[in-house]
Amino acid sequence: MFKNLNWQKILIIIAFLILVILMAVGLYYFFYKNIFINLGPQANVNNGNFRLPNINNGNLNRNSSLNFNGNLGLPFIGEVSPEKIAKRANGGLTLSDELADNQVLPGSMLVNGEEIYFYSQADDKFYHLTRTGQKQLLEDKVFYDVQTVKWSPQGDQAILEYPDGSNILYNFTTNQQTTLLKELTDFAFNASGSQIASELVTNNPDSNWVVTANPDGTGLKYIEPLGGQASEVQTGWSNDNQILAVYREGLDASRQEIFPIGQNDENFPSLIVEGRGFEGSWSPYDNSLIYSVYNQSSGYRPKLYLAKTGASGTNAVFDTGLSTWSNKCTIGKTKAYCGVPYNLPEFSGLSPALGNNTIYNFYEIDLTNGNNQLIASPLSEAGQFLGVSNVSLSSDEQYLYFVDNIFHNLYTIQL
Repeated sequence: MFKNLNWQKILIIIAFLILVILMAVGLYYFFYKNIFINLGPQANVNNGNFRLPNINNGNLNRNSSLNFNGNLGLPFIGEVSPEKIAKRANGGLTLSDELADNQVLPGSMLVNGEEIYFYSQADDKFYHLTRTGQKQLLEDKVFYDVQTVKWSPQGDQAILEYPDGSNILYNFTTNQQTTLLKELTDFAFNASGSQIASELVTNNPDSNWVVTANPDGTGLKYIEPLGGQASEVQTGWSNDNQILAVYREGLDASRQEIFPIGQNDENFPSLIVEGRGFEGSWSPYDNSLIYSVYNQSSGYRPKLYLAKTGASGTNAVFDTGLSTWSNKCTIGKTKAYCGVPYNLPEFSGLSPALGNNTIYNFYEIDLTNGNNQLIASPLSEAGQFLGVSNVSLSSDEQYLYFVDNIFHNLYTIQL
């Protein structure tokens, strides 16, 4: 009865099934197999950071003395003894204290003195907490489905943007809410919190402008026409309040020219950058600008630069040698601190989401010359390597605060 069977096809099917089973087992071990770290006598804890790219895909952010696993970019943490995990940043594995596990909305955190403010996606409320983690409601009011939060530097008010384009200013001191124009976007407060810069974007390009206003939307002033180039403008105030936004224009396939926009139609000197996708952050203390761009030579990964620039022109530009985005940085008086992915795939400058599922290190950058130094590889109390977003610095520059970009918990490390 077996004469008529096609044994060749049967063997092919069996081989295929075996291959599928082997692939399933391999995927299980690659993505889900737990990696353990011994933190002491209370036994092993799970490292849950399992969605990491292969290290062979990546960039050169690997100046660590740690022993890293060549497949996942992870140290062999089962071999790391507790005494090698520092309680303050010293260039290696550094314990990061979790201050809040409320699914902090990325970009919604503000550090003001000893107070930390954030919006929780878990219950749609605002909280403030101290450095020791004591948490209280900032306002006993539900703010449903907030998309972005832009705080005033003092933390007394914030502009909330919603998915339908609605904008409100909420004053947490007076508990007053003010509706802003729906056409306004890309908000930035000046250092005193007395003015905002924004983009007014409508369906008619002739009506699109960079504008300034009081935080409640009154005193609207038209600064610079945008036309159809709103996507090429980034608002942000320089330390001296002379520059409130920048406009980027392509020079060629690998360079952009960055034009500062002032309040009074000034013709400030431009800055030419070696790449595309410019985004920058101004120092609150001087004319330092941290910016990132990507180009072909970097595999279209973001490269980080430091420029000494402003309304009077550019004095110097330094290549920091790091591959990360400027929005992963916070700037102090003499140093900047940046979350830097250990491994980034090609084209992550074009698609930043490609950097969400990798672990991060912290580097400090000397603001006088752009030199970098590895200061910490953040590790949670559960032995989990962490992603980094929304980096902030305490007023005494002794602590870094950041939101893990995978689980959106709030952490701090001591410098």
